Amino acid sequence: MNKRIVHDVPATAHFDFLYGAFQLSKWRVPYLTTTMSLKEAADSLNLTAELPGAETIQWQLDELFQRDIDWPRVEGQVLPYLRNADQPQFFNSITVALLPFDDTAGALVETFDHGRAWDPPPLHDAEQRYAKSTIVGPLSFGFWSDWRSPDDAGFRSGQLRWNTNQIFGVAIDGQHRLAALKVLARESHSNTELQATRIPIILLVFAEELGFDAPSMNSQVELLRMLFIDLNKHAQTVSRARQILLDDRDPHAVCVRELVTNHLSDHLDDLTAIPPQLPLSLVDWHSEQAKFDRGPYLTTVLGLDWVVGQALGTQPIRDYTNYPSIRNQIRQLRRSLEISLEAALERVELLQRAQLSPFSYYEDELDEIASAFADIWSGPLCLLLTRLGPYAELIGLRRATNSLSLDFQHWFELREKAEADKYEGEAKRSYRQLVGRLARRQENPILEATLNESLSELEDFKLRKLPYNVAFQRALVDGFLEYAKIGTEHVDELTILADDDYFDDVDFDEPEWGDDEDDDEIDEEADDVAEPAVEDHSLASRTMARAGEFVSALDKLFINWPEVLHLEAAFETDYFGGDEDYVPFWLGTLLRPEGGVDFTQGASRRAKDLLFAVAALWLYDDRTEPGAGSDFDAFWQMCFDANAPSVCRRIRRAIDRFSKDTGASGRILNAREEDYTESAALDEAYVRLRQIWEVLEL
Repeated sequence: MNKRIVHDVPATAHFDFLYGAFQLSKWRVPYLTTTMSLKEAADSLNLTAELPGAETIQWQLDELFQRDIDWPRVEGQVLPYLRNADQPQFFNSITVALLPFDDTAGALVETFDHGRAWDPPPLHDAEQRYAKSTIVGPLSFGFWSDWRSPDDAGFRSGQLRWNTNQIFGVAIDGQHRLAALKVLARESHSNTELQATRIPIILLVFAEELGFDAPSMNSQVELLRMLFIDLNKHAQTVSRARQILLDDRDPHAVCVRELVTNHLSDHLDDLTAIPPQLPLSLVDWHSEQAKFDRGPYLTTVLGLDWVVGQALGTQPIRDYTNYPSIRNQIRQLRRSLEISLEAALERVELLQRAQLSPFSYYEDELDEIASAFADIWSGPLCLLLTRLGPYAELIGLRRATNSLSLDFQHWFELREKAEADKYEGEAKRSYRQLVGRLARRQENPILEATLNESLSELEDFKLRKLPYNVAFQRALVDGFLEYAKIGTEHVDELTILADDDYFDDVDFDEPEWGDDEDDDEIDEEADDVAEPAVEDHSLASRTMARAGEFVSALDKLFINWPEVLHLEAAFETDYFGGDEDYVPFWLGTLLRPEGGVDFTQGASRRAKDLLFAVAALWLYDDRTEPGAGSDFDAFWQMCFDANAPSVCRRIRRAIDRFSKDTGASGRILNAREEDYTESAALDEAYVRLRQIWEVLEL
């Protein structure tokens, strides 16, 4: 039996290590890779803010931000993740610098110099266990093989331990993970639990004995700061778009993925599936932006994330221990998707009483959410984003330019990355290689110029058209969601205005966009996404029916008044007396008084009332007796009647929102430097709705 050495030096356990070094410059920075239990990490490692004398260091601004612990993030994200018993946990290594510390003076020292009274702990049975051992200040190293220098193979593995009074181990990367581990260790009642999990640790030791070399030896604190800022500056979080496409635990993300296909293809067959999905070829899935005024796309992943949030009526949860927010989300999901989620709601109540564990949706609950979203919302939203005239035209042009091909899709993705490459790096090289392969291949070679011509044709088509603007698309979706609130019973109320006629279905004309074969193909696809039978009063049936009506009404407007697709669209009216006035249609909503698009969500909300009114006016005209609704002034008065049909009362609410002093009318009057009055505000709503009425030829 080996005799155990007893020593009173406060020491760590023996850590197995693998040795390596970075030597890409004049510097040689050695490191040791090891693992520690949660308890060992919590006890042996420290945060940057705990550095002895940290308060006297003149931190730079970027260092201050990166040094500072974001405790709401630790408590709201990292800790709930570690506490969650219903999902696997894993995170990357924590990088730790082992700095020499003078326990007598209570301060860090510059180097592991040999003149100090270091007290390294002994290695257990060193003579029997190791081929060679060495001491570096208060650290003890044992190696499994012999060596002559750190470059030898024998130096690459062994064990180490250190005097915990004379080494200050500070995390320079992974501080938030370490902070969470320390909290977890304090609140845990079981050492077994803390010892069972081991986490990866990278140790940096700035000692010449380990091969450390620097062109000019700065203090260890200065070197620490250099590495600390570099590690944190170059760290990249996962982009929101990528989180949406990869997160399997978030209801919003799974619903977005129900709306978009999970593969690239050179066809649009997914639009005619049941339920339909948007092909990736139509969605910007590879960039982290919401804009789609350039490029070949109809929308973006970030845009669809917003759309899903609006359809669900709830926002993603950031902190899964914020039980009131989770409860509100579940209740809203139950309303918007007509599902139970009763067990999830009960689970939240239990967790709130415990105040420890984070909430997570079970797999079957996420499946139920995804399935219900697909049944209720995928069809209407796909119809809205692909059958609306301007979007259908772009799809037709995508076919005509062959830009639905996989060649074009790969080319455009790499082109975007190459354009963002400021350093003539790998992105540009990958792009040039693809361009070369496409041009040189035996069958169907494609020149870069041909691809650029196709892209230019698409971008020229989009140029300055509102439907390819984020603010307009948000208004479009919000306008549709407002219109989708109109139920079958509300539509039937309009028949009161007809003698005894009952309209079993809304007979909207289907406007034709373009006259080429590609548009015929799009129309055939629309037939495959047919509206449900009118006797089906389910939420899915209602939203699909309303989507068809909404798109048809807007297409009628766009065909009869193409200029409305442009921000500068205006019309003439003599309503205000005197000479005819020139009225900018979008002023106060998407058009800023000084010119240009108002990109704010407030602008989109104001514009949504105009788009909602287009469909609501046409529905009113279609459902009422011919001639009964043909006079706009009579219709306007009806909207202000408390006993009017629900559709008219909804239009009245849109008029009220538009006419507020903080609404579109207030902005219009302010732009003209006129005082706000209710009468003047209503006049602005009146002339715009009358213009819609006349353009629709009601």
